[in-house]
Amino acid sequence: MHWSTAPGGVASHPREEHLIPLMVASGAGSDVPGRRMWSGMLGPTHLGAWIFD
Repeated sequence: MHWSTAPGGVASHPREEHLIPLMVASGAGSDVPGRRMWSGMLGPTHLGAWIFD
């Protein structure tokens, strides 16, 4: 995992423990890939919404 060198990685997740909710959600899912429901800009921030069946 290279979150610290990803563009905006440290700004979004300043410390490793900020990534724990992502790991919990990933572990709770199935093997079916997620589907992007929406992505776009909200002000200066790029956001995305995903569906995990």
